[in-house]
Amino acid sequence: MSASLATTPNVSVIMPLFNERATVEAILQLVLAQPSVAEALEVDNCSTDGTFEALTNAAAAEQQLRLIRIKLGVRVHFHSFYSLSVIPYE
Repeated sequence: MSASLATTPNVSVIMPLFNERATVEAILQLVLAQPSVAEALEVDNCSTDGTFEALTNAAAAEQQLRLIRIKLGVRVHFHSFYSLSVIPYE
């Protein structure tokens, strides 16, 4: 792997979330600290514990963070969120 490829952010992370208020900020910090991560798509399934509100506050300071709030129910096909990524698939 070339040095430029290793240091260029080129990964999209899709994180499905439901009622993760207690852990989401710590996990998000770990994900965004990775040099290969270009964006984090946070997909909140209408959490009721303040998860989305915590993410909204974090998004104000992190340009890599994109929030999606949607009512998905029990079965979710997360491949449908790949099209929301701004990082091209190669």
